[in-house]
Amino acid sequence: MQNPSSTKVLVFTPFKLRHRYFIKFLLESNIEIEHVVIKSNYINVSKTLKHYLSISKFLDLLITFFELLKVGSIYRQKVNTVKIRNYTDLIGLNRIKSEKLTAILVYGGTVIPEIVLRNFNVPFLNVHGAILPGYRGLDSHWWMMIERNFDLQGYTIHEVDSGIDSGKILKTKGFKSKNFSVERCITWRLWIAKNSAMDLVDILTNYESSQPFAHNLKLSTYRSVLSVKNLFRFISDNINFSTSTNVKGKFEN
Repeated sequence: MQNPSSTKVLVFTPFKLRHRYFIKFLLESNIEIEHVVIKSNYINVSKTLKHYLSISKFLDLLITFFELLKVGSIYRQKVNTVKIRNYTDLIGLNRIKSEKLTAILVYGGTVIPEIVLRNFNVPFLNVHGAILPGYRGLDSHWWMMIERNFDLQGYTIHEVDSGIDSGKILKTKGFKSKNFSVERCITWRLWIAKNSAMDLVDILTNYESSQPFAHNLKLSTYRSVLSVKNLFRFISDNINFSTSTNVKGKFEN
């Protein structure tokens, strides 16, 4: 068992506003952050435009604007950062010594290659913005609102494996709200940032005695980016998503 003052982590995150809010609570709990690893997701103009023209990106920018008004004072964080193009670049970085780390935390990051998971001899723990088993994938929070599966609002802290949000579960916490509004979205995203950070402090302190459990992937579904094409496909298919289970199909990236 460790105490927070002896806990050192890497954090894989885009380091946007809500992610900085997450890091703020880790630091206040005496979690030492070796580096914040920021990965560039955009390699070419086509992929960049495709991303920024998606519905989810528009919604993200809108909510971030209001979050900035609410908690913009925490935007500056005094932490060391490493910017990379691919997670595999980390393998050659001598300044990051895995033997000194307690864990690697993933908050808002993309899928991590298995070669990277094998290269670090510490657990990778991810914060996923939905209750599992349920929705997996980057835009889970938007799809659950579109499909009105409000009982899956919240987050899951789980171990990272080579799949998408498929690792063993350490903790879930629900967020109870059926009101879709800007204020609700701001509250919800910042609520996840704060509460998941505090839960991770407890998990890291008692990780050796934790009992992660596998979730049944048959009871969950993967949802890709919320794009215009995927939304129209969802509407045209006229599928009844009345429950979070028995959801079929995978929308394209």
